[in-house]
Amino acid sequence: MNINSIDGKIPVGGDDLALIGSQLELRYADGSESFTPLGANAALEHPDPGEVIYVCADKGEVMCRRWIWRNSSITAITEQTRTIAINIDGLVTDCQSTVINVRDRIAQMLSQYCGASTSTALLDINNPTFEFFA
Repeated sequence: MNINSIDGKIPVGGDDLALIGSQLELRYADGSESFTPLGANAALEHPDPGEVIYVCADKGEVMCRRWIWRNSSITAITEQTRTIAINIDGLVTDCQSTVINVRDRIAQMLSQYCGASTSTALLDINNPTFEFFA
C-alpha cells in the first residue's frame, strides 16, 4: 500500500475482508464508533464527531480514521489474509485518472506477485456503492 500511496501521491489502504462486517461506509463519525489503533498498545479510541471515517457500519468498528492515515488493528492484513478490500481516496479535483492508474497498478501487482484474482470499481458521487462477496 505504501509504495502505491507514495508513487501516486494519494492515500491507499487495505483491510482483511474476513474481519469486516457486511457493510462498509465512508462517512462522518457520530463519535460512538470504536477504533483500535494499528500496532498500538493504546486504549480503545472514539473518533471525533464529524471526523471522516471508514467504518464497518454493522459493527460500528472504525477501519480507518483521518481519511486513511490511521489504520485499525481490527482489519489488518496479515499472512493469513486471503481476501482484501483496498481503498484509494481521491481527495482533490481532477484526480480520477490517478486513482484509476493506482487501482489498476495494485490489481496488477496482486495478480503478478500473489497470484490473486481481482475485481475493481470506482466509487464517486454518481456511483456511491459497490457490492462484492468475500
